[in-house]
Amino acid sequence: MKTKILTLLLITGLAFFNSCDTNDDETILPPPIEHLTEVWNLENVFGGLMGTNIDYNLGEVIWIFNITENTLKVYNNIISTGPEDIHAGFETGVYDFIITKEGDDQVLYVDDRKFGVVVVSSDGTLTIDEGLALDGFVSTFKRSETLNGSFQGSFKRDDKTANVTLNLNNNVFSGTSDVDKFPAICNGIYTISENNIFFMNECIWTADFDWTLILSGNWSYDLNPNSVLTMTEDNGDQYILTKL
Repeated sequence: MKTKILTLLLITGLAFFNSCDTNDDETILPPPIEHLTEVWNLENVFGGLMGTNIDYNLGEVIWIFNITENTLKVYNNIISTGPEDIHAGFETGVYDFIITKEGDDQVLYVDDRKFGVVVVSSDGTLTIDEGLALDGFVSTFKRSETLNGSFQGSFKRDDKTANVTLNLNNNVFSGTSDVDKFPAICNGIYTISENNIFFMNECIWTADFDWTLILSGNWSYDLNPNSVLTMTEDNGDQYILTKL
């Protein structure tokens, strides 16, 4: 009888031990790669010997990870040649990436170059530490907010209006107008922070019209309880759209 009890205790103890091991494995820095499948806006870069601390505006530098193809798509819209450009990272293009576990860290490699330790926080912040303790830099990105749906309504500039449609789906947009190139919507990506939405138009346009009519750049927006979306640009252009 004592032998049976001892055997049962050993089995129970081993099961408990294995269960604890499994839980420990699940809680030790799970790879963040599945959390990277979002649109990320560069917000800040700081560090270095000179104490660099640079804030970036919505849409100036956008990163989009594709974990299926292990590619990173970068939109670098910095047009200056100052510190903002120097520390903005990669130029516009598509790059290969992998994330490897090195000790307790998850490390991002882009085109075989070690970029830094990756941490994805629950508040939608992505930080990449290139080695701050060794006078490197830390880049902080913010996950784009979401606004999805199909909208229909009007676009207005001064006294002229057009009937338009705008489709927003997981940071990809497309749309049409009943007036040729007024506005010029076509398609591209968008990213959102608070009450601002930034459009990155990816279409090729001819030079025979006013390019300020292209849906691009930063717009303030409001979506009221009646699902009416109002987008306004600094020059006064305005979309008033109802969600279908």
